Amino acid sequence: MHFLHFFLVVLPLLLGIHADVLESAGSTPAIVSHLEEIQELTIEMASMVQNWDGDVVTSVPITIASDSIIKAIESGTETATNSKKMSVSKAIKVKRATKNLLKAIESSLGTVASKKALFDHAGLTSTMISRLKDSKGAAATLNGAIVEKLPKVGKKVGEKLGRKIVAAFDSAIAHFSDEVEKDPKEALI
Repeated sequence: MHFLHFFLVVLPLLLGIHADVLESAGSTPAIVSHLEEIQELTIEMASMVQNWDGDVVTSVPITIASDSIIKAIESGTETATNSKKMSVSKAIKVKRATKNLLKAIESSLGTVASKKALFDHAGLTSTMISRLKDSKGAAATLNGAIVEKLPKVGKKVGEKLGRKIVAAFDSAIAHFSDEVEKDPKEALI
């Protein structure tokens, strides 16, 4: 009888603890939502660039999309900064989301680089370099805030992914900077 009483008292407690653990392990960190939003905005902007006709006037939506990405990155940085240290299971979710974002960034920057001639013709190369530098800085700040919240075991991976993102921006900036260095008139714009 005492065993049954003990079982009836302890079982609900164990189930409650188990449910909390499952919920905690299963929930998605808010930062993942921000990374997914940044990824979606990045892909949308790349699509706009891909379809851009090279006219200065029609570049306005690209500028607005770029601003939206930077705002989303800043919002993600604020969320990461204000969040608690992550568990290993949550860090794995963040790693997956960051890898997906890295792929989107690399692809999108490739699209932007492929339209360099249009940016040159429209006189927007310097503007694009500035945008790329702003995005790179914001992305590096976001990555730093995320890495700060990762468990020790995930910090090196987080730093490595951050370096890859920065390298992708550096490559695009270098691609756009080549012509500016060759054409001094473009540097004045």
